[in-house]
Amino acid sequence: MAKFINHTPFDALCYAGYDVKQQEYDVVVCCAEYFLHKIDKNIETHILSKDNHIIEQFYGCAVNDVEPIPLTLTDEFYGETLLTSVLNESDLSPYKPKCDIIIQGYAYHKSPTLHFDASFSLYRLDDNNQLKKLAHKGISIFGECDWTLNKDVGSISLNNFTYFYKPTQPKTLSKISLRYEYALGGQNLITHQGDTVYNEVCYKNPIGIGWLCFDYFDKLKQYEQPIPNRIAMPQILSRGASLIEPSITKQSGSMTAKEMAQLAYPNAATGFGFVHRSWSPRIAKAGTYDEHWLNNIHPFYPEDFDFNYYNGAPEDQQIDFPDLQIPHYLLINNLSPNAGLEAIILPRHRAFVLISMLGIRVPIPMQVDTIVFDNNKMSLKIVWRTAMLKSFESSEIQLRFEVDPESPLIKFQGESDES
Repeated sequence: MAKFINHTPFDALCYAGYDVKQQEYDVVVCCAEYFLHKIDKNIETHILSKDNHIIEQFYGCAVNDVEPIPLTLTDEFYGETLLTSVLNESDLSPYKPKCDIIIQGYAYHKSPTLHFDASFSLYRLDDNNQLKKLAHKGISIFGECDWTLNKDVGSISLNNFTYFYKPTQPKTLSKISLRYEYALGGQNLITHQGDTVYNEVCYKNPIGIGWLCFDYFDKLKQYEQPIPNRIAMPQILSRGASLIEPSITKQSGSMTAKEMAQLAYPNAATGFGFVHRSWSPRIAKAGTYDEHWLNNIHPFYPEDFDFNYYNGAPEDQQIDFPDLQIPHYLLINNLSPNAGLEAIILPRHRAFVLISMLGIRVPIPMQVDTIVFDNNKMSLKIVWRTAMLKSFESSEIQLRFEVDPESPLIKFQGESDES
């Protein structure tokens, strides 16, 4: 492997990666943390204000180069591994075809309420000084509530769920953790005489609430188990959605990852955080691991491996690689302790590498493939990555970082003097 020199204050690694054709690459990844600070409203206010909504606060970004954060080397969870939401996903991907936009922390409302919405939008300023929307997503948030059994019956038909269960009075709330435990999904588990006899999960979100398998109540009766008195209602749904009864899916037994991806789960796994690698439809992108793979391809990727598997954000939070030297703005609504509509001006920084080969140095741009906004810390984490074919036979790889878009050290092909 080429000699790797990190000329930045940030954590970085160079390691080997492969594609589906078994070609080897030198992969370079680095990350930087930015602390948000309040700034006065500026000339961009009229550009960013939309639909007569006024942006209440602007934030700038100050890079943390004194105590830089480390790369995340393994998936981290809020609690028990695999049984709770993913807090941070490993940064050691060989390649991400898209950029993940992740929101962590809480959704907030200015005062206690039964229901409120939260959303984010990412914009880029174009050559005509107009905003181009790159991403937008909203969720609806509800106070804690249950479906409660109101009939003393021996069996229940899911075809008439609302006859047997009625919703309790919802509680008010002013914030909620942005974790998939509060979103639509869940697991139906039955044990009998110490053994698991029934185990069906919502493949898009097995740790959520408010989902039922079509034959769950029948199986409870078969194994003489009590009907649940209360079933928790999800508190995080797609924007504008509401549930009268649980989401019910007809499924049974083991399925392939591709079969799981075809199941319909309306509103399931709605959230802003990382989707676990084993959840559908992400798991289907990992490819087929069969006898052909074991005998002819192992330990490399299967032929149908899709590198979008390494994008951990929900698909509606994945965008083309942004060039942050062009002004970008993250608008957040009810996604900071202040609540309300606010704007984050993203840092106009970029990373690139210089590779030495055949006596010359060649600049290679790095792509921004992960942006994480954490409203607990009011910070941004940005990850840059690039991959170079090993066949380039570079002797040295230098990591560089630029903070002044007006005076770049390197101009790549296609860049204008104004970029």
